[in-house]
Amino acid sequence: MNQSFWHIGLGLDKLWERKMKQFGHGLFILVFIFSVGVSFINGDPLVPAICIFGDSVMDTGNNNHLKTLFRANFLPYGRDFEAHKPTGRFCNGKLAADYIGFETYPPPYLSTSNVSLLLGGANFASAGSGYAHQTARLYKAISLPRQLLYYQEWQNQVVGMVGNERATAIFSSGIHILSAGTSDFLQNYYINPALKKLYTPSKIAHILLTSYYTFVENLYELGVRRIGVTTLPPVGCLPGSITVFGSGKNECT
Repeated sequence: MNQSFWHIGLGLDKLWERKMKQFGHGLFILVFIFSVGVSFINGDPLVPAICIFGDSVMDTGNNNHLKTLFRANFLPYGRDFEAHKPTGRFCNGKLAADYIGFETYPPPYLSTSNVSLLLGGANFASAGSGYAHQTARLYKAISLPRQLLYYQEWQNQVVGMVGNERATAIFSSGIHILSAGTSDFLQNYYINPALKKLYTPSKIAHILLTSYYTFVENLYELGVRRIGVTTLPPVGCLPGSITVFGSGKNECT
């Protein structure tokens, strides 16, 4: 299973070497694990907004508004969160998204009726989504292209609130975080015999990288200049992976 992740990391380095010249130095991309923090000075954030895209690792409740089986609106989800109730996060407490700079918790875009709360950014992530459009379609999640459309809606709302000039500065100075790929392997490739027969892990990695690059390029065209991309976690140690592939053992696969 880990071979696929190595191919993705290697491919990302090579792909980025080829593509960076097309963007120039105006685009800041950070590849990292979930250790991002946003500093504050005198209570004010150093960045004007944070927008989050991806899958269940970052979904803070968008799937609660979808007709999908991938919903975290029941216990034990949320038992260690505020009020000890499920919120749509696929976790008993906080997600990584809850630690990266919002004064409060990241508002899921589909459940935020107060538009003014979106001025500081929004969370567009959806559990079951991935770099491959097929992954999101399998689980009726919000695909990355659809998340991008929601992001454009968000941009229009921000322009309506603060005007074009300030909004442009928010888009270019804000941090945009993308976390995806886990579902593409764990909930699609590894459980789909047809895909495994047609594609090697290296080929699948190339397909996912192409989708990743397209997404980043589209963000750039929308005025985004600061993007954080999380690496894949140790998927073999995730509860879902242990359950499906662990042969009854409570060990990493």
